[in-house]
Amino acid sequence: RHTRYWRDWSSDVCSSDLARPVHDPTPKPPRPTIFSLDQNFLSAFAIPRLFDRNLDELRRALTDAVKAGLVICPAHVQETIYESCKLGDPDKARRIFQLQNELSGGWAFHPFHEAVAKEMLGQVRTESASSEHLKYCQPPFRALSDTELFGLCQRMHEQDCEATKRAKPVLERTAGLDAAKDYEEILNELEKEREMGMSHALKAMALGCRVPNPKPDWVLGVCHALMESGLSPNECEELIAAVESGTWRQIPCVKVNSQLFAKIEQQMATSKHSGLAPKYGGWKLSDHADINRLSVSLLHADIVTCDKAMSSIIGQTKLDQAWAKPVYSSTALAELVEQIKAKAP
Repeated sequence: RHTRYWRDWSSDVCSSDLARPVHDPTPKPPRPTIFSLDQNFLSAFAIPRLFDRNLDELRRALTDAVKAGLVICPAHVQETIYESCKLGDPDKARRIFQLQNELSGGWAFHPFHEAVAKEMLGQVRTESASSEHLKYCQPPFRALSDTELFGLCQRMHEQDCEATKRAKPVLERTAGLDAAKDYEEILNELEKEREMGMSHALKAMALGCRVPNPKPDWVLGVCHALMESGLSPNECEELIAAVESGTWRQIPCVKVNSQLFAKIEQQMATSKHSGLAPKYGGWKLSDHADINRLSVSLLHADIVTCDKAMSSIIGQTKLDQAWAKPVYSSTALAELVEQIKAKAP
């Protein structure tokens, strides 16, 4: 029944006051297919060298699907900037950026270190945002002047040279791997090493000290992302406990990352011991970026592309089966084109 005074809620509300649900008969459009585009494909689309019919068909099929709103290719911003500017040619870098902007629809994947930080916050905050694996940042690559772009290319080249020097001890350690260790043993050692690095970094944060240079390098990025999220002292202590109890290693993107690294190390050790040509040719600087990208896209993309070596590693770890994701390399371009065309009405 109605009341005389609008603030008097002591009486029952009349049924006529209740909002009636409105049925919208218009069907909602399907969610676009999220396509993780490998940097090699992106560069080949933007800077074609030799004509490849399958590659050209893939580019046209992707472009048409994106324009129709059926597919989006979110940017892997850090990897694209690094790989494009490493070419040392501002014009080529600009063409790659422009194409990625067109295919992304303004969306980008969170970088690996941000994805790890979001998953960690999900362990200590009820309002977890870990499901938000994409971010809208139209356009992912802003228009740079020629001077800015040339300077960025130079800085990337200098960073690449510096990274090569830093990677040398890692390559030497990898060359001395024990071939007698199986995959599970290598994985367990790797996870313990990473837990130790993360624990030391979080304890430094809790004390307000400078975070030391942890292993692996992305731990530092995770710490910066956690600090930017406004991590409280209590939350930091909870995360330290999660890391030291071993639950941290079960975070999906961390687990996938460790599995990929461990499988590559096992292959390199086995090949070196047997004297056979290695199935995996050895660490390259770009491999770290590839693994970090795949650690996000295997979880959050619908279709994943990568190079042949990484496709083989994923198959051996059965991560494509574990996450029910189709993974394509350049050896399956025709099949990939058909997969994209099948999205069309």
